[in-house]
Amino acid sequence: MKSSVDHKPTGPWEFDESVSACFDDMIQRSVPLYQETIELAANYAMRHLRDGDTVVDIGVSNGQAINHFRSKLSDRKIRFIGLDNSKPMLERAKQNLPASVELIEHDLRKGLPYRVRAAKPRVILSFWTLQFIPIEYRYQVVREMQESLLEDGACFVAEKIRGQTAAHETACREVYRNWKMERGYSKESIETKAESLEGTMTTLSAPENKAMLTSEGLCPEEYIRYNSFGAYYCLKSR
Repeated sequence: MKSSVDHKPTGPWEFDESVSACFDDMIQRSVPLYQETIELAANYAMRHLRDGDTVVDIGVSNGQAINHFRSKLSDRKIRFIGLDNSKPMLERAKQNLPASVELIEHDLRKGLPYRVRAAKPRVILSFWTLQFIPIEYRYQVVREMQESLLEDGACFVAEKIRGQTAAHETACREVYRNWKMERGYSKESIETKAESLEGTMTTLSAPENKAMLTSEGLCPEEYIRYNSFGAYYCLKSR
């Protein structure tokens, strides 16, 4: 596993080759409760999934989440589809996943591709992905996720969450910066990455995330939270 400690973006953030090369290490140093978030989602998803069902991962990155679900569901015949708009990340996913997993290069600003909507997934995963979709396209993606999902299916959404007030956000940023420094990042590298993400990642507050999911026909239950990171277990409400 290549270390991400020395990785420094030189412009607006993108999931390029330099990120994909150290992504496993970066995610462990950057996302609190990363494994636990996926583990809990898989445990909930097992209640919904049966042989022949489809799981779609929106923002598949290097395939870690799908591989975890595959190990949990090894006794069931599940079809997996992964989407991403980053060619380097899809190349990593291709190396990490079996050929049976369908990988699709797609820009979510165009909504969900027809192949995903036609697959009628019973489970949809969106781990730290919506935050990178501009707000003007985000609601459409959530709406199409809800419309594609089978009636008794589930959607799992994990996001970085903005504080409800400026004071909350300041405190959350300070705690998060200290958390990352404890894991080997320098203050300079943390600030450089934060500047790179400005304009590329747009976070919502917890109430705003829930309102968005609810407005598009999902019933969200927050199932994990650590500082400015949280995840929702969503069922269809209509």
